Amino acid sequence: MRENEIADLAIERLRARQFDLAWMYEKGLGVDQCLSSAVSYYLLSYSQGNISATKAVARLMDAGEGMEMDKFEATELYVKVGLSGDHEVQRALGARYENPAYVRTGECLGKAGAYAIQSAAGAWVSRIEGSYSGVMGLPLFETAQLLQRARVRQYLAQLELCTKTREE
Repeated sequence: MRENEIADLAIERLRARQFDLAWMYEKGLGVDQCLSSAVSYYLLSYSQGNISATKAVARLMDAGEGMEMDKFEATELYVKVGLSGDHEVQRALGARYENPAYVRTGECLGKAGAYAIQSAAGAWVSRIEGSYSGVMGLPLFETAQLLQRARVRQYLAQLELCTKTREE
């Protein structure tokens, strides 16, 4: 399908084509990259109820890319996306929206996904998808003890420093 054919469909208010064209403009796929055109088509698709476009608008609004930054409105849009069943957005909202006090603690700073599951934000996580140790982190103290018991010598010197630091 050519750019002008997709544009014609988008103008006809077909939300899926509006989203497709927005994505093309944002990424420069088959068209010249143009963030303002991407935003226009995302907004049009969002106004037609496309949940993927809603997520894209929230992302761009949250970052202030191609539109005015508005963290509050972006969060409201993320809530709509989260209510649609998007687990990634639901996890992020746990720390960001439902518990603003958590955000004020600063605990979310420097964390992948803006939360530490073993802390206060864990109350909003109903399940872990993927690698448990990737989410929780490698327990270095316990790993060092296991390596010592297994007599893995090449790592002991490096891990001994970490183990001593943890014991102090």
